[in-house]
Amino acid sequence: MSTLRPALPSEVIHAIVSTTIARYVDDLIFGSLSTANTETEPIDQTSNPVTSLLAVSYQFRQVTLNVLSKAFALPLCKEGLWRLEQKPWTKIKSVRRSWTWGPTPESHRSQLAELLGRMGTPESPVLCVYLAIHAINQLALHQDLRSPALRGGHFGVIGILLLFRSELNHQYAKCPPAFQEVLFPRLEACSLRNDISRFYEASVKWIANTWNRLKQYAPYVVANEATVELLELFDSILRDATVMVFKVQDIDKLLLRSWSYSIPADTAIGVERLTTWHALFDEIANWDGPGASLPALQGAAKELRDNYRVRLDGLGAPQASHPDAQAIDAANQ
Repeated sequence: MSTLRPALPSEVIHAIVSTTIARYVDDLIFGSLSTANTETEPIDQTSNPVTSLLAVSYQFRQVTLNVLSKAFALPLCKEGLWRLEQKPWTKIKSVRRSWTWGPTPESHRSQLAELLGRMGTPESPVLCVYLAIHAINQLALHQDLRSPALRGGHFGVIGILLLFRSELNHQYAKCPPAFQEVLFPRLEACSLRNDISRFYEASVKWIANTWNRLKQYAPYVVANEATVELLELFDSILRDATVMVFKVQDIDKLLLRSWSYSIPADTAIGVERLTTWHALFDEIANWDGPGASLPALQGAAKELRDNYRVRLDGLGAPQASHPDAQAIDAANQ
């Protein structure tokens, strides 16, 4: 009785190899292996499936090298025993280096500019996607990247963000199918996280900061010695805050109407954020303070507060009898 096994069809081998490599690369860049030294290739080769794939058979070796060559834009020498003319780790290392973010706003902006520059070079589409995801995540995390010092101010940064997102989608479309499958959850999570930060958190933080200013000015406004200039300033700030609250309402409606992610909007935003926002607008709505424009601000704040309460109920969050002071402080961080 023969012990020879029938050869696997080439398309099956390609599917096995592509999926295995895509998952391993993702683990090296964003997964559990990404926490290792960025300069050194993982020493434990037993956990490296590429080594095993290269050793299975000559056919597996050819398919593996082909997949690596296309995924990382590496020259492939097909003379004799096939080999790559450059190790894939060299390119993976260059991506992992960008994960180490500098300690100052200046270094942040410099690194962001470097990432932007790499988008225009003939990089591997797979690695370009990882770089773009990283850049977008940094724009969401680091407030100093949205400061006027970077590329023409807020609108300049929004333009850079849109450029990264456009490049992300463009490069993703050029990735091999196995890599697209592995990258899609990361791409969606990155876009979702950025939308929440960009459309919601920035506006709510502005309102929280403005609200703190109003509370600081209020004792002086009600004092007998309050000047006309102070009263006008206070009312002007109230009007600006009212406009921003209405803006948050409009953003909320627009984003919910156009939501296209697989995760429900309120689940993605999360109970913690909604609780923080509910507490902030509840305090505004119940504040017994001065100012001719206060009723308009409180009316808009009540609408948002009630909106967030309904959505918290939908997520099963418990009712709070009083505004959470820590939650309100969190909105101002």
